[in-house]
Amino acid sequence: MTQDFEKLKEWIGRREEAIDYVTVPLVHRLAATLDRDDPFPRMGDPLPRGWHTVLFPRVVRHSEIGPDGHPKRGDFLPPVPLPRRMFGGKRETFVSDLRVGDEVKRESVIKDVTPKRGRSGQMIFVTVRTDLTGPRGLAITEEQDIIYRDNPEPNAPPAAPHPVPGRAVWSRSVTADPVKTIMQQAFPYVDIETPVQLLAPMIFVLATVGVYAVHNSMFEVGLMLGFGVLGYAMERLDIPTAPAVLAVILGPMAEESLRRALLLSETGVMGLVKDPISIGLVLLIVGTATIPAMKRALARKSKNIESSVA
Repeated sequence: MTQDFEKLKEWIGRREEAIDYVTVPLVHRLAATLDRDDPFPRMGDPLPRGWHTVLFPRVVRHSEIGPDGHPKRGDFLPPVPLPRRMFGGKRETFVSDLRVGDEVKRESVIKDVTPKRGRSGQMIFVTVRTDLTGPRGLAITEEQDIIYRDNPEPNAPPAAPHPVPGRAVWSRSVTADPVKTIMQQAFPYVDIETPVQLLAPMIFVLATVGVYAVHNSMFEVGLMLGFGVLGYAMERLDIPTAPAVLAVILGPMAEESLRRALLLSETGVMGLVKDPISIGLVLLIVGTATIPAMKRALARKSKNIESSVA
């Protein structure tokens, strides 16, 4: 870890620049998301304090996303060899207002990389300083601490929760409901984790109501449940579900093409295997469907033989 840390120190001073815009739709949608009864924003209106956090979302290609859902490390942030990442804190200084319609320039720099050791093990603190500049000059300066941690021990007890501050200057109670919970999952700027035990029943109820509302058909609800059971079985048997979803989407087009081919050939199904190209395509389809299952069966058989020998 000492050698790795010396390499991480090389990231201190690394810079990144970007440009974003405070648009009317952005401010209007955020006000609705926060359940605020604000008037429709106009060009030149000041942006409320803290709303700048919706600017500059990290947009990368799918292939550049890491296993934790963040962009892969090593471009701007250092490639810390610890799996877990958490928000450690932020210090903000508001110099002037950003306004609707402003072009905003962001300049970020890696200020420090510090190793620490806590009760849960090794940690790396990365401090990033960011300046946001608008048409009227510097608007906001902030320093953010990003903490990277190792995975906990398998049998380690959970950490004791911290008590809620008793003398808060401002507080607000938020009551969760199905719509708000789903919204939090899709709204990446609010870090709230919804338990699966709560989220799964809500998705089931919303999906059932949505399917029934289309044609008022219980048959379609049963069809949905059947496909749900099929998907669960495929997941348990380690069968990829993506090809099945693709087949449902492309199935009608494939059926139409097959029907047209049979009408043109005037020879029935045998027309599909009367020349080398069509025979090769049929064999390729059959192999694609059967070879993965055969490989899994052989792997299980080999594993059973090894366990019996051991």
